[in-house]
Amino acid sequence: MDFRIKNKSLKIWEKIGYVFAYIISTFMLFFVLRFLEKIPPNWGVFHISLFTMLICLIGILFRMILK
Repeated sequence: MDFRIKNKSLKIWEKIGYVFAYIISTFMLFFVLRFLEKIPPNWGVFHISLFTMLICLIGILFRMILK
């Protein structure tokens, strides 16, 4: 048996899970930084989402380099 084969619906749910985890982690980071007053008062969730997207892209870049 080959367990690596995934059908199309599982791939879609996997991508939805990644997006959902990204959104949840972004909001958690935003609320923690807002609570600790570590971000400027005029920053919103959009600025934090750009920051977390940069971290994700750096991780993808490292994965591509190390492959």
